[in-house]
Amino acid sequence: MKKVNLYIESSSTAFQKRDRQCGYVLEYIAKTGTPVTREGFREGRGTYNQEILRTLIVALERIREPCELDLYAQNSFVLNMIQDRLKTWAEEEFISNGRPVMNQEEWRAVWELIKKHKVSCQIGEHPYSGWLHTEMEETNEKNKSIK
Repeated sequence: MKKVNLYIESSSTAFQKRDRQCGYVLEYIAKTGTPVTREGFREGRGTYNQEILRTLIVALERIREPCELDLYAQNSFVLNMIQDRLKTWAEEEFISNGRPVMNQEEWRAVWELIKKHKVSCQIGEHPYSGWLHTEMEETNEKNKSIK
C-alpha cells in the first residue's frame, strides 16, 4: 500500500467566517525513492474548520487508490474529529446528540473520500507550513496589486 502525506495550511486560523486562502501539499515516495509532490491552493469564505475541510476534500479527490495516509495540519479540531469521531458520525448519519453535526455536508464528503484509506493525523506545524504560508502571502500580494 502506497504511503501518502497530506499537508494543509490556512492563511487565517480565526474561527469566525471570513475570506481566507488554504493550500495543501500531497507527497509520496516514488519507486525510485524520490519524493513526488503535488500542491493546490484555493480561496473561500467560511469558518476555519469549514475551509480546512473544503481544502481536505479537494486534496483527497486527487488520491486515486487506497493508501496509508498521514494528515498534517494545525487545525486540532478537524484532525481530532477525523481520528476519533468521523466513523461514528457516519454510522449515525452525521447526527450527534440529536442534532446534525456542524459542517455536515463537508464532513460527509470527507468521509466518502477518506474511508478507503488507513489514516493517521499529526497536529501542528509540518515541513511545508512555511512554504504554504509564503505562497499564500505572495498570491495575496499579487491580487492586491492587480486591484
